[in-house]
Amino acid sequence: MKIMSGIWNHKLVNGRLWYKDFQQSLFSEKGTSTVLEKAYLRLTKEPDASIIRPEAILKKTLELLLTKWHNKEVTYDYIADQFRSLRQDLTVQQIKNEFTARVYEENIRICLECDDINYFNQCQSQLMDLYRQGVVSENKPEFLCYRIIYYTLGEANNDLNKALTGLSEQDFASKEIAFAMRLRHHYTTGNTKAFFQMYKRGFLLTRNLIEMFIHRIRILSLRIITKSFGEKISAQYLSELLGFDSVEKFIEFITASKGILSEDKQFLMNKESFKIYDDHPWLTSKLTTHKLLVSQKAV
Repeated sequence: MKIMSGIWNHKLVNGRLWYKDFQQSLFSEKGTSTVLEKAYLRLTKEPDASIIRPEAILKKTLELLLTKWHNKEVTYDYIADQFRSLRQDLTVQQIKNEFTARVYEENIRICLECDDINYFNQCQSQLMDLYRQGVVSENKPEFLCYRIIYYTLGEANNDLNKALTGLSEQDFASKEIAFAMRLRHHYTTGNTKAFFQMYKRGFLLTRNLIEMFIHRIRILSLRIITKSFGEKISAQYLSELLGFDSVEKFIEFITASKGILSEDKQFLMNKESFKIYDDHPWLTSKLTTHKLLVSQKAV
């Protein structure tokens, strides 16, 4: 029995029809699988109901996955694959409700914890579509907050303006969005001290999100500082200004970013460092903070 119809991408190869990802799918009946954990499998043909889990089973799956994740029983790669499979079962059955929103919300939180900017972006885009379609979630302000910060720090100004235009007065009144708007103000006005104070204070998972961009933000700040100040500036002062946990962490950052320190490492040498930070590769890199460090160590 065909239980799904959809619009498929396909091509002929050696006289055979090969299916790629479907663009739309619609189940005429519920899935029947009772398996709680299932690896993601890219669909290349119309799936059978026996391999798709109904919503009641998916709810149990979500709770099981969250328990295993919070108890540190599984790796991120495993949990990411399981959530991908969970989202797929929701998609092919066209389930779009509060439970669907919760799945995407929990997935986004895990992505933030693990510096996965790609799946974070994919999930938050789908979540925003659910919100626009009228799906209700008490967590909506939290995820609107992440969206504003993401667009702000990624300097996606057109997307940010569209996101802000869609907010209501009630949205702006929430503490989550108020936090995001204050952070945005400090970032766009170049208020380094206030920005990093908010970063250090943290709110929900905003610190995790900021840390995906923080190396570029610190380079931007150092470019201005090394151009504006005199011969040198205290490493201790800069470590506090730029939100480092210690001066040792600051020195590690300066070394990794090729900045120039005094011989005793008590000062950043401004003139020499400005030549480096004025056109630093991290300013245009699409890599997140963690991956920048990994690529730097690889070199």
